[in-house]
Amino acid sequence: MNANSPTGSGYWYGPDDRLDPPGAVLQALREYRNVEVARRRSTRDSMGMGETDLLALRYLLRAQAAGEQAGPKDLSRILGITTASTTSLIDRLVNSGHVRREPHPTDRRSLVIVPTGATDAEVRATLGTCTAA
Repeated sequence: MNANSPTGSGYWYGPDDRLDPPGAVLQALREYRNVEVARRRSTRDSMGMGETDLLALRYLLRAQAAGEQAGPKDLSRILGITTASTTSLIDRLVNSGHVRREPHPTDRRSLVIVPTGATDAEVRATLGTCTAA
């Protein structure tokens, strides 16, 4: 699909059947989103996990790369899920070897969730082999 083909919503097109500039931007965003969704689906399928698990891993890997610590409460907040769901999510990721629970370095009452080195490598390898559909 390109910016000159009138295959989207008709109200984005001018009298000459060309996208106006704002319509072209919206169409580009729509196409980007479609590719992003396809890439995430491919990664999820390759790693054998659900959308929430993959989003949690992505958040944990970014936090780790930024030198930040992430705990269960952070995952609950970021993902918009309950604490019970977060516990189940972390259990799944621990059992699959993607993360570890570790004691918080300054708060003995808290835990941090740390992605394993193998997880980082697996995500990078999976994303590197994905092709946009």
